[in-house]
Amino acid sequence: MRIPVARNGRVLIAALLVSYALTGCGGASADADSSRQAQRKPPISVAEATDIVRRYDEANNAANARYDTAALHQIETSPAVVTSEARLVQAKALRQTVEQVTHPPRQVVIPRTIGYPRWFVVLAPVVKSGAATPRAKYLLFVQDAAKGPWRVAYYPYPSDDSVAAALDVSPDGGAPPVTDARGLAADPAQLNQAIYDHYESTGDGSVRLAPTVALEQQLTNGFRLGQQQMKARGVTFVRKFVQTTYPSYLIRVADGGVLAFTAGAVLDTLTAATPGGQVTLDPNTPEAAMLGKPDGAHARTFTMDRLQMFLSYIPPAGAAAAVQLLAYDDAVLAVR
Repeated sequence: MRIPVARNGRVLIAALLVSYALTGCGGASADADSSRQAQRKPPISVAEATDIVRRYDEANNAANARYDTAALHQIETSPAVVTSEARLVQAKALRQTVEQVTHPPRQVVIPRTIGYPRWFVVLAPVVKSGAATPRAKYLLFVQDAAKGPWRVAYYPYPSDDSVAAALDVSPDGGAPPVTDARGLAADPAQLNQAIYDHYESTGDGSVRLAPTVALEQQLTNGFRLGQQQMKARGVTFVRKFVQTTYPSYLIRVADGGVLAFTAGAVLDTLTAATPGGQVTLDPNTPEAAMLGKPDGAHARTFTMDRLQMFLSYIPPAGAAAAVQLLAYDDAVLAVR
């Protein structure tokens, strides 16, 4: 049986990613109670959310300037903090300066949740040296308990100008919570596996994916180019999908679909294809840095843990409905 989504719209986790109550689990969808939800005040105001973003930017810039990975855990939570910590370790090993950035909000979306965890999403450009990115980044902040810190759980940045349906948000920033996945074109719990199957060309088509820059040009083409490059260097490259327990979040869009924030892991194994051969990690790469050898390394085999974060648009169910991967992020977490 599929397990239902929590009342606050954060996915309950079991094994890989929890499945959702699409049918047969009883109980009415909270979306059917839209009039009562619309009267409920958002758990925080737009002004409060904006101030949370400002304080996050200040603390994040300070932590990055000191290469202070411990400080990141005060302002971020999984899966974002896992990626941020790895990248800060890499930056320190490679003697790279992390640029100072800010995220002035363009839109704040606050699900009208009851209890904890509670969360909100900010759409904001990334501002570096006074210049703003053309597209907005999605920062998802979560508070797990009363008086607990607000921390960033996701920060996807769309890959192109593809625009999903407008978010279902009121003038006060309030949005209806998503409490189940009935009526959607795909089960959100299947997204990570479906994306992996797509670029590995092993999918069964149960989740229909539309071609996007993130899915095809970045993820699929990038993966296949990596395979070709490794083969040319006499290296066998094998990737495996790994079960994870990262929390996921759904936010309603105006057409009845959702934006899904999900994360998963893969394990890469690089092995010399010939007897006596070696795999080379090039100098000044994230992989070499995570091994603790920024000047490069050689071995018969290397294994690498990677975290992938996704932002996807899942439309309402329909004959031609297809999921759009809007943003994709990949980080190497460990090398051995």
